Amino acid sequence: MCSSMSRLCRRGRPLGWCLAGFFCYFWRAVSAIPCPSFPGKLFPRRYHMKSRRILSILAAFASWSAVQAQEELLHYSFNDPNLQTTTAADAGPDGHGLTMYSADGEPAALQTGPGVSGKEGDHAFNNSGATGMGRNGQGGWAETAIQGEGTIWQRGLTSFTVTGWFQPTESQPSDTARIVYIQPSLEGNALTVWAVGGGRLELRIDKQKDGGQSEPVFGRKPGEWNFFAVTFDATKGSDNVRYYAGTESSSVREVGEGTLAIERWTPARGGSRTPIFVIGSGGREIQRPFQGHMDEIRFFGAEAGSDGAFDQEKLEEIRSEALAR
Repeated sequence: MCSSMSRLCRRGRPLGWCLAGFFCYFWRAVSAIPCPSFPGKLFPRRYHMKSRRILSILAAFASWSAVQAQEELLHYSFNDPNLQTTTAADAGPDGHGLTMYSADGEPAALQTGPGVSGKEGDHAFNNSGATGMGRNGQGGWAETAIQGEGTIWQRGLTSFTVTGWFQPTESQPSDTARIVYIQPSLEGNALTVWAVGGGRLELRIDKQKDGGQSEPVFGRKPGEWNFFAVTFDATKGSDNVRYYAGTESSSVREVGEGTLAIERWTPARGGSRTPIFVIGSGGREIQRPFQGHMDEIRFFGAEAGSDGAFDQEKLEEIRSEALAR
């Protein structure tokens, strides 16, 4: 057990595991050392009782620390070697595979190359066949149902990060176009990352529009891949939404901020409807497609604390990682 805790610590697990591992070795050592005050005897019983209490506290702290840490919940690379497939695998922990659909609602092979890295075998989600960008268009999408019961989606998140890449076909959307959309359960919270007029990004939770917008981040160079990231941190009373952008050749920079009045984002709260994660449009019910290619869509979150809202340095790592694939 002690060696297992030690290995977890060396692998960068939360501080609680390191402390628990240290105390495990300490416990094993003192249990076999005679007490100087009592020759020939082990430590008195009261020392063992205190040690057990401390170990319990440290173990609880380890569990708490693990809860604080962010998780990668969804990750879509669209790199299936079979370009005729109508599905896309999820590299996240729960395997929420996507099904891709054409504008008429039929499963469609919308995975094509090249992806953002430009390397052989790297593909992307292709929605360039949409008739327009935003309100006046009809186009494809990719979606998956999220089983929320007993999961982080039902317990809720205090912080999260959405990242991805897009290569718009049209320079600007008409009104608004959906990049990422989470349709919630009947009593849950919706989430949308919008592309809005002027080449800006906007995060909305439910129908709140106070999350601000980014500065213009796309539409200047046709055919250019744009990296985007949106973070939310409910532990902050203001400026809890931040926008970031980069390109294939430029590093991540912060491009805007805003404030949303919500203490916890919970998409799977109550009701019988299963939340649906959608890329590239609003899905079957509401279109507003994003016209172009999309790649490396990822979603991270934390149940408690601010670890789910990544800083600029971490986002630059994610941008660079996609280009190296």
